[in-house]
Amino acid sequence: MATRIEARVSGIKRTLSLAALVTVGLSGCSFAQEAEDLSAPSTTQAATGDLDVEVLAGWGTGFAEPTAHPLTIPDEAQSVVVQFGCAGGHDFFVEFGDSMMLEQSPISGVCDGLAYLSLPIESGSDTSLWVSIPEGVRWVAQTAYSREPFENDLPLAQECEEFAGSFSALFNADQGFSEYQEITAEEWQVRVDAAAAELDTAAEKSSSMLGELLIDLESMVSHEDREVGRALNNADEAVALAMKICGANQTPVVISAEFGG
Repeated sequence: MATRIEARVSGIKRTLSLAALVTVGLSGCSFAQEAEDLSAPSTTQAATGDLDVEVLAGWGTGFAEPTAHPLTIPDEAQSVVVQFGCAGGHDFFVEFGDSMMLEQSPISGVCDGLAYLSLPIESGSDTSLWVSIPEGVRWVAQTAYSREPFENDLPLAQECEEFAGSFSALFNADQGFSEYQEITAEEWQVRVDAAAAELDTAAEKSSSMLGELLIDLESMVSHEDREVGRALNNADEAVALAMKICGANQTPVVISAEFGG
């Protein structure tokens, strides 16, 4: 199971009114050819599904109104691998159906090649690929469907849930002190120390690649030179990768905000 999750994360790290979507007919053009035209890496991943493969392409219409491209999902399909490619360093956000409603991870990142994500197909879910990308940016996507169900790593799912609690505690400590002035410096210290202890415990018992990131994050927030109200000041990279690991497992990290609600 760990190998499968590592492959998903490796892919991630390499990384719609319908009338507004310019969809290109690809009957004579493969996904690999389209990706190459976008200056994506030449090592495009082969379709892994045992059912149909769809290739889509279009141009960005901006983030204000994401564009939806209807998908033809086989009745037998239980999972899908989505590959998305674009170039130019632009931000993008892609959903297979309504990811928030389904509590699934979207594909997001910066246009610098191909991004991959495996997802379960839930009955009754929206059968569209939603694309948010700056206006005029060319994109290409491939969906490969499979009869095989999506399998997530249950121990990793538990670790992601625990990480979400610790990260929420750190986030709320910083927000409560710096943004909302609802807690004192002493209270901030107590909260951060408690979260750091949770991270340390979680790292010790971790059996996944998340463990090393938990060690790094614990070290950052426990550092003697830490600044009050800025526990997460240097943690962006570690937190982002942890979220990608959990997202690849389809156990997204949900932050529970305490202040400002």
